[in-house]
Amino acid sequence: MAYLVNLSRTLYRFPLPILLASIVAALTLLGNHNYSLLSRLPTVSINASLITAFFGSIAIVSVTERLNLSWLHQVVGLGLIVCLIFYKVFLVPLNEMFFNSAFISIGVASIAITGPFLFKQENANQEFLHFNMLLQTRIVIIAFVTTCIFIGVVILILSCQYLFEIIPGTEIYRYIGDIGLVLSLVFAPIYLLASIPDQKHLTNIYNTKSNMAQGFVILSTIFILIYSLLLYAYMFKIVLLWEMPKGNVAYMVSGYGLLGITSYLLAVPFSHASNRMVCFFHKHFFKLLLAPTILLAIAVYIRIQEYGITELRYTLILITMLFVGASISFTFF
Repeated sequence: MAYLVNLSRTLYRFPLPILLASIVAALTLLGNHNYSLLSRLPTVSINASLITAFFGSIAIVSVTERLNLSWLHQVVGLGLIVCLIFYKVFLVPLNEMFFNSAFISIGVASIAITGPFLFKQENANQEFLHFNMLLQTRIVIIAFVTTCIFIGVVILILSCQYLFEIIPGTEIYRYIGDIGLVLSLVFAPIYLLASIPDQKHLTNIYNTKSNMAQGFVILSTIFILIYSLLLYAYMFKIVLLWEMPKGNVAYMVSGYGLLGITSYLLAVPFSHASNRMVCFFHKHFFKLLLAPTILLAIAVYIRIQEYGITELRYTLILITMLFVGASISFTFF
């Protein structure tokens, strides 16, 4: 619920930047799919204008909040940003890399110029320094979170393709590319905007802590629960069709279990937190691991029967024994 409240507050504070980021993502996606209409438009110039307006609109919102100006002043400032977009796109539609890079630099510079004016004059230097350190830390965390989500989604898609073969092989990598673009051009900017404190929270920037361990636990929990549904759906399929599991399922289940155990250990400090998903995961993970462990044992047996024992398959046997012992111990004792 806290995430939804923070998201709604971000949408209310920065409607135009989020809209601009969404338009850039949409244009990039359409361009990657060779949409014919875009061939007539100066897409490079449009994207450069939108990116510049993205940074400029953030600066305008921040300054109007700091000066306690009315929403009308903010609308006027954002209207000037929209006019600047039209001027750049339709009156100066240049696609040269240097010109567009310089134009984007203007938008980035607008944030750097207005930054010092967000703070009270008596502590401006110190607060501005801490604010920049906080923002840079959050940018690193946003990059980490976005990368983790992308890797998790790619693993889910490739696993779904291997187990069920529901996505055409030629289209799967295009879908993966689209997801990467949406994450980098929409999710990451919204996450960044949500990290910018308003005037009510500027005085608390010293006490703000970014816990990457907790973020990793939440992300891995979501991934493991979704992957559990995928494995259980595959087990239902092979029972329904009465077929043997694929050999590479052993590697998939072993990776799933090892990540789950690692996340379980990391989740111990957060097991009594307000996040219900983390609490559910910490309470029921080893129960969920029982059935995939049986699937892992069957897959390892098939591999050894067909190709013999190797060092890697011996390692899989040890992992299977670990999963059996851990599942039984944490489930029944």
